[in-house]
Amino acid sequence: MTMSSKRDVTVYLDAADLSRFGDVIRRKGEKGVPEIFERLISLRETGHVRFGYSMSTLSELFQYDERHPETTMAKAEAIERLCGDYAFIYLARLLAIQIQSAAATEGLRQPQPPVAVLERGYGWYPDISGALVSFKDDLRSQLDSTIADRSRNRAERRKMKAHARKVDLAAGLQESIAEFAELWGLEETDVDLSMGALLRDEITPEIASKRLFSAVAQPTKFVHAYFVQHDGPKDLPAFMTEPGRRLQATFLKVRSDLSTVPLLHASEKRWFRERVREMARDSANLLFNHVEHDGENLGLTQDLVELFKNDEALARRLPSWDVFARILEPFILQNMGLQGGGHQPERSAAGDLIHALYLPFTDIWRGDRRFGHLLKQALPEHRRRIVTSLRELPGAIEDRL
Repeated sequence: MTMSSKRDVTVYLDAADLSRFGDVIRRKGEKGVPEIFERLISLRETGHVRFGYSMSTLSELFQYDERHPETTMAKAEAIERLCGDYAFIYLARLLAIQIQSAAATEGLRQPQPPVAVLERGYGWYPDISGALVSFKDDLRSQLDSTIADRSRNRAERRKMKAHARKVDLAAGLQESIAEFAELWGLEETDVDLSMGALLRDEITPEIASKRLFSAVAQPTKFVHAYFVQHDGPKDLPAFMTEPGRRLQATFLKVRSDLSTVPLLHASEKRWFRERVREMARDSANLLFNHVEHDGENLGLTQDLVELFKNDEALARRLPSWDVFARILEPFILQNMGLQGGGHQPERSAAGDLIHALYLPFTDIWRGDRRFGHLLKQALPEHRRRIVTSLRELPGAIEDRL
């Protein structure tokens, strides 16, 4: 008898799963969950299963409480034990590489080497190279302003500016490297290799951004640097929870308003559904607003992005956009109370939609039972990918292997 060869399986984890596994790390896991955790780790150790998470997952997962820091740190440790250094790329980059690929297929640009959606190196973070360019320009502007304030006449200003152009901006950064490193829990060498190298014109802003984030992108390092060391705003948890809160409030208000409307006739229901369908399409197009900077880094012009935004047939070539557009209509109707079992809108609604954008690029996608059922109905071709129970996850992975 010959053994069938195993294929590699990519798994997108739910934040609730990782939260439960964090409880296991703290020896507080509910019955059966420690065994599931160990079983999943054993599957990863075969070398054929890759678990991953996104920045949206971290936003939901890392709800930090200074009184109980060990809770968040245990979740970060659970991520590292199960996922290693694998992570799904940031949302804007995910969308940009799909436009890049579809544009090449349509003959709108030259083909480019493929970009992995799940990659090593903890690459869940955004690209902040645009902000770093502004940072460098601001330093130069401050220098020019200082020169203007101190000089007495135009000739003297020209002379001082000519000399200033030779000034190494990084020299001014050296004084604050130690302070910056301490503020963010970084090594001074990490700051110098990113911000310092950028100001010395040794690297591009894109490389500087990657170096800066990669120094703290490992989940346990990030928790320590961002929540413990960092003295500024800690609004990562609001990345998903705040949109979720607003969306929930909107749906609850619409439900309340609709409850005062007499029973709709068939023609009115058709009209209403058509408006929801238009709303879903317009909302899906908002995804293109996130592409601009990452698209530029991949060589996408704004005109090309606009072409996809304004042509639904082209937009349908983007797997994430297609999923988003098709799930939005039933999602809106359900949360308005016009379809389904009358479940109340949940604060996790926005997160569910964002997580679904990664569905086409996984073999197994984990989500809660309610939203997973909605996905299966709206996207029947993806039914086998969707697992709505943690206890079913190990068996589903083994089946795919």
